[in-house]
Formats: sequence, structure tokens, C-alpha cells
Amino acid sequence: MDYMALIIKYLIINNNNYNFGGTMKKLFVLAAMITLIFAANNLFAGSVDALGNLSAEYARTLSRNASTDADATVYNPAGLVFMQDGFYANVGVQFLLKDYRMKDENANPTANPWNAGKEFKSDVPSIIPNVSLVYKSDDWAAFFSFNAVGGGGKLEYAGGSPLLNTALVGGLIAAGLPAAMAAPAGSEIDKLTLESIYYGFTLGGSYKFNDMFSGGLGFRYVYGTKTFDIKNVATPTVINNPLLGGLAVSGTKFANIGLTAHGFTGIASVNFTPMEELLVTLRYETPTILKWDTKYSGSALGGALAGNLGYKDGETERKDLPQVIAAGLSYRIIPDLTASLSFTYFMIKQANWKQHNGNKTNSDYSNGFDAAIALEYSIIPTFLVSAGYMYTKTGGNNKTLSDFEMALDANSIAFGARYEPISDLYINAGFQWAMYMDANGNPLGQNIKYSKDVKAIVVGAQYKFM
Repeated sequence: MDYMALIIKYLIINNNNYNFGGTMKKLFVLAAMITLIFAANNLFAGSVDALGNLSAEYARTLSRNASTDADATVYNPAGLVFMQDGFYANVGVQFLLKDYRMKDENANPTANPWNAGKEFKSDVPSIIPNVSLVYKSDDWAAFFSFNAVGGGGKLEYAGGSPLLNTALVGGLIAAGLPAAMAAPAGSEIDKLTLESIYYGFTLGGSYKFNDMFSGGLGFRYVYGTKTFDIKNVATPTVINNPLLGGLAVSGTKFANIGLTAHGFTGIASVNFTPMEELLVTLRYETPTILKWDTKYSGSALGGALAGNLGYKDGETERKDLPQVIAAGLSYRIIPDLTASLSFTYFMIKQANWKQHNGNKTNSDYSNGFDAAIALEYSIIPTFLVSAGYMYTKTGGNNKTLSDFEMALDANSIAFGARYEPISDLYINAGFQWAMYMDANGNPLGQNIKYSKDVKAIVVGAQYKFM
């Protein structure tokens, strides 16, 4: 039975009792319940939108802030001057296996039957490439890299999500529909799809001042895309009624919102080498100013909801990538064993996150960080193994958690190997497992349990051409 069509007929028949303008105002209840709809659901450790997994070497160690390999283009640009002279290419592919889950633990079987007892899941995998190019000569180096520096890839939830379903029903009831008619409408949702990715293109250079100090400068161009899509399964129906403005409420596309933005990041790094076995590093990244242009398509009802959220077709919202302060330490304990430490701090509270309607969206966050330790051991000159551990504090909490902002703290482990089959060619392989800590969020009084688990299998290669 086409419940969405029934709802529209109910609105038309009772138009004398329910003013459509007033109805749209009441639908703010729905809009308010999904205000964090465009968050990143970050793929791997980092903090909220930012990602840390930018190379195959990272996947086998988790600690790269003191790197002196070609992946230092993104972790430690000043360290590139410690490489041998030549032209290097470093490439990698990350295969991410994602398991996202959420459940409304207080769902009322009568008022919200499709949430009660149901766990909503997304297990869509992601594939992410990375490339670094370095030219090193004497005391200087030039570099370029391409990475996914932020975002959450793609997520698909069959049947919607706990918050979205409840919000739809709540909004329809607020609009004047009896619960008996509003509730079946949620069962029309076929799929909720979220997708976001930030592509980063980094260019810069570094210089060795003396045997103790080196520095690097660069800039990054970031291009970001986000989409939010709700589809239902009913036969497309358009009600041509002046009161409703040709509102299409049952069809394959209920609402689709796409956002794009671009901006620049400034990067500075320094290295200090007080002794041959010890390297100490520091990196700073400026905020990346991102003004997100909005495009909407879908039903008029979905457009009204998007507008109440602060996302209107042709308008702009602001959500920057935050400033980053990163420190690293590498110490060669014995000739074949090296230990490294990395600490990366994300200044979320200082970032500008504001919707076009003026709502600030990062007020309840704290700043986030990653803290990691790794060991690398050369079994033979051409083969080494590595392992690492990292703790991630994203900066989120039960006030910021929602179906669309699953920023959970995590414990991560990694292990892998590097093999040199021929001179100047290194093959990297690693496995990374981010074990996120379950947490309950209470967006507007709900009690939703959020869980996720991400595993990565990563392969890569580095080759010196000359």
C-alpha cells in the first residue's frame, strides 16, 4: 500500500484545518533532529573529518611523524632531506573493510515499530590510493603528493537509520497527521546513503641547514565532496495541487543534497637531530578554509527539511579542516631496531564550523588527538617487520554523536613488513585494525548505541629511479 500517497491525500482533504505554511514550520522538529547530517564518519583514525592513514607505511606502523621515507611528504616534509639523492615514487592502495552499526535502545514498538529491535548496518568497503613523488639533491628536496586527507567514504543503511526514521515520523505528527498514518511512512524508506571524501594535492620543498637542523614548507589544495541521499521504494507519485506545490512524496528519490568545497592548507615542518640515532620533528598545518556550496534535488518536502537544517540550494555553509600540530620522535635503539613516537593534535574548537543560517556546529566538541608508538626490526638487510599501537581521541561525545556523526574514540593496532626484492625497490604491506569504543548518543533525548570497526589491508611500493 502506498502510505506516502495516503498521507498526501490526508493533507489535501484537510487543507482547511492544516495550513501548509504552518506545517512547514512545524517540520522544524524533524530538521532539528538531524542537524549533523553531513559529518564525515571518518574512515580511520584522525579526528572527525581529518584522516591519518595516508600511506602503506602508516598502515604497518601507525607512527610516521618522524618518517624519512617518501611518505614524509605528508607526515614530515623536513625529513625528506635525509633521503639519498634521486627521484622517488611512492604509491599505495588501501582496502578498507568497514562495519558501522547503530541501534535505538529505547525504541517504542508501537510508535516506531521499524526501529524497535532492529540494528542498522553499513558494510560498504572503500578503496583509497595514495601517491608521493620526491626529488632529492644535495641539501634540498622537492615533493608532491596526492592523498585522501579527510572524509568517510561511502555508507549505505537499508531502511534508513534510527534517528532519521524517528525524525520523519515526529515531523509528520508535528505537521498534524495522526500517529496511525504517520508511522507507516517510515517503512517507505529504502536506503540512506552518505558519502564524503576530501582529496588533497600537496606541493613543497625542504632544506637541510646543517647536520642538526632541516626545515620544510608546502601547501595543499583540498577538494571536498559530500552527498546525502534518501530513497524510498514506492511508485513515483506527484500531487499537482496548488497548496502543496506539486509535492512528490513517494518515488525513488525523496531528498538528495550534494556539497562541494575547495581550499588551501599551509604546512611547515622542522627536524632536529641532536645525535645520529635520534630525530625529533614538529609539523604545523594551518586551518583549511572550506566553504561548501549546496545543491538540492528531490521532493518539496525534502527541500523544506534541508532548508531548516541550514542547507539550501545555492547557499553556502562553512566547515573547515582544523589546525594541526604534530610531533614525532625516532630513535635507533640498536642498528636493527628503531622505535618511533607520534603525537598529532587537532584544534577542532578553534575551527570555523557554521551553517549558512548561523548555527555553529562544533560548540560541543573538544580538541582531538592521536598518540602512537611503533617498532621496526630488520631481520635481514632486505626485510624488516613492524608493529604499532595508537590511541585516538576524536573530540566527540554523547552530545555530538548522531547517525551521521559517528566520531568514536579508538584503540588501533598495526603490523606489517617491508621487503627489498631488488636494489632501490621497497614493497610495503600492512594490516591495520581500528577498534572503536561503543558509545551511546542522545540526540534530542534519544538513546542510540553507535558501534563501528574498520580494518585495512594496504600494499604499496617505493622506487628510486636515479
